[in-house]
Amino acid sequence: MVRKNRFGKVFVSLLLVAIGSALIFGGFEMAAYEHTIAEREVTENGTVTDTEVWQLPDGNWTYRINFEYRHDQAGEIQRLGIEDQYPSSMAPEQNYTSSHRGGKYDTKSEARDQLDGKLGEDPTAVAVYVDPFNPGKGSLSDALTGTPRILQYVGSLILAIGLYGLIRMSRRIST
Repeated sequence: MVRKNRFGKVFVSLLLVAIGSALIFGGFEMAAYEHTIAEREVTENGTVTDTEVWQLPDGNWTYRINFEYRHDQAGEIQRLGIEDQYPSSMAPEQNYTSSHRGGKYDTKSEARDQLDGKLGEDPTAVAVYVDPFNPGKGSLSDALTGTPRILQYVGSLILAIGLYGLIRMSRRIST
């Protein structure tokens, strides 16, 4: 009976080690992907076309900023010196429209304050981050997020718990 219980603990510890390792690896891969996009992102000047603050069905409040910007995809590919990797049918300079939606806020004034903070001093102009390879998806924030770091920390914690369990069991077996 003791042997069966020990097998279950070993299995759970190994499973924790595997899950922790996968989260750490996933966090590093996601960070590498985000940095690749952030390195090639360009900043374009955008114009705010509309803003809106509204109440969600769950009672919280949110906002949306609609904006437009111009981007020369073919010119940017040429500037990067990688035109041989892409077809000659890259888009010339053209207008794009996009929108940014805020999170959930308890009050309308809180949502309005967040909207005003996102717009800055000039409520008609915004800095738009554009990936030259996907110019139609401009964003008001760059590609870097905190998600990879969170995955790495959580994975490290789970990995440490799994390794601790394995070390405790190995001490019991050796004595």
